[in-house]
Amino acid sequence: MERLTRIVCLLSLLGLAASSNEGALSLILQRMDRSADPCEDFQKFSSGKFLEVHEGENVYSLQNVAVQKYNEQLQELFDDLKDTNFIDESSVEEKVWQLYNTCSTAPKKTHSWKHYLQLVSPNLDLPWPQFTPRGGEWPQERFQWLVTLARLRRFGFKNFLIPMDLTTKSNDSSQLLISLGSHPIKTIPEVSDTEELLISLKVSREKAALLASNITDLESDLQKLAEEDNSLVQYMTTEEFEERTSISIGHYLEIVLGSSIDSGFELEVLQITYLEGLKNVIEKYDSEVVATHLVVGFIRYLKSMDGSESNGDPAMCAAAVGVLMQPASEFLYKNLHFGEEELQRNVEEVQRIFKIISNTFMARLADNRLNLTSAEVQHLQEKLSAMTVRVGNLPNVEDQRSFVTNFYSDLNLNTNLDYAEAQLKVLEHLNRKILEQLDRPIPRGKEFYLFHSQLNAATEGTFYETNNMIILPYLILQEPYFSPEMHDVFKLSYLGYLIAGEILIYYDPYYLSFDSLGNNSTLLGNFEEHQGYIDGISCLNRTETRAISYRVIDVLALELVYDSYFGKDSTLSKDQPCFFKVPLEQLFLLNFSQLLIGNYYGLGDPNDVSLHASVSNLKAFGETFSCPANATLNPPIRCTIW
Repeated sequence: MERLTRIVCLLSLLGLAASSNEGALSLILQRMDRSADPCEDFQKFSSGKFLEVHEGENVYSLQNVAVQKYNEQLQELFDDLKDTNFIDESSVEEKVWQLYNTCSTAPKKTHSWKHYLQLVSPNLDLPWPQFTPRGGEWPQERFQWLVTLARLRRFGFKNFLIPMDLTTKSNDSSQLLISLGSHPIKTIPEVSDTEELLISLKVSREKAALLASNITDLESDLQKLAEEDNSLVQYMTTEEFEERTSISIGHYLEIVLGSSIDSGFELEVLQITYLEGLKNVIEKYDSEVVATHLVVGFIRYLKSMDGSESNGDPAMCAAAVGVLMQPASEFLYKNLHFGEEELQRNVEEVQRIFKIISNTFMARLADNRLNLTSAEVQHLQEKLSAMTVRVGNLPNVEDQRSFVTNFYSDLNLNTNLDYAEAQLKVLEHLNRKILEQLDRPIPRGKEFYLFHSQLNAATEGTFYETNNMIILPYLILQEPYFSPEMHDVFKLSYLGYLIAGEILIYYDPYYLSFDSLGNNSTLLGNFEEHQGYIDGISCLNRTETRAISYRVIDVLALELVYDSYFGKDSTLSKDQPCFFKVPLEQLFLLNFSQLLIGNYYGLGDPNDVSLHASVSNLKAFGETFSCPANATLNPPIRCTIW
């Protein structure tokens, strides 16, 4: 009888929808560890068998699974290019194929880090210290750390000495400028790791140990200098910067940009006190130590990219090309993987979910629980009303092929089977394109956001305050995690949560004063002094966190998306599909938790901490899982801000 009921139930739905729902539900049920108490350890309960289910797949998170599947799809697309006769050798398909083929077939020696360093020297006619002939002496008097830094920055290397980014002007978001500052080293690499890297470059073990120790000391000094700097953002010309820091930043920028600049070139400076002390720190160390620090940093930069050390493996080469030629890969994936109708359905569903979430948040802003002024509430609502979401990073133009073709028109990949040479050409081309944006305003409505070279496939949305826009990567739009035909309980708890998190970024105190066009205003500049905000932060800080701003988003995003589905004003169907053995409320939370599997974390808390902070501040969680009053994840007091 139960089997008959199940068949009737499935027949009541479209076959495709049933398949999508069952696929998502099946994975959730397989990953659960029912021996765990959801009220004490929800991560273990919801996904404790994740590694067991995915044994042998070399994945540790849902995001990892999505990236792996996306890269497999890219590999299929790239392999299909092999048998294609390109009439136009300058086509984007031809250039993608050239890089993929070079990666897959070039001799392994061209993948070696030593070979990369041979192609990128610290200065003209100056080798790296590691390549000094035995018995010879490295001409350290010819080493200029700032010149070397600039030469490496042309390939997108974000170093620890003078990190450089593109940003928008605070009073005109259509204009870009260069931002300089410091990025404190969150975790200084172990001395042994640096030592082993140097040994792999054929540095003697004794010399490697000494250099690694000195490099670690240098990195510690840089970190200390950055952490002691509490200066505010400042705007100054290159001439003013040089007067304050004694660093010839104009010469540095001319090398990076490949063009001359005048002394009035405007800069955004994030930590001027750090930069004022930087030269003295560097000059404490031997030139060979500083040069080797840059060697190690550059190799780590290359190693951090998807598909690094592929050594010809086609799957890793597909991952590498997907990142190195992101605009081209996105164009091919969009047009070859999705049919036109399927793509349209996906995009429309993304827009619908975004509208549901933004409407819920709009109602919260109108409730004004923080007792803001009417002008402040209007400011916040206007930001939200103007916010948009887009799938993919390519600009919203009718002829995207022409855009991508023009983007790569000056990238010349020869037929030499030398992977390091090809990768460096692509990186240099990409970063030249990024910096060329300085010369023109960002076009409204047809934006192409490319502020830095991408190291890894994006697994979640990116918010650009420049034009008040969320950009979602195509890879999150794949089954079994998302399809337009799925039940809303899956779509809201997965994609809805990701979108809610991106919306809330623009409601962090730092961004509150920015208006709907990304320009700074005079409103809400003192929001952090508001008693309601202080109380909310104090409440959220009751459990330890690495970054309170991330904690706020973790908690509020779940609260917002749960309310969007189950709230009193929701018009979404709450009918329980008869083949869902799990109640919708539980299913929603179980599916959401898949985004926070394992202990991986970025700048925020480990995933288990983020997950437990989120569910413990959701009143419905304790009710849904019948948690006792003294359960760890069912506290008597719950925190919120908006």
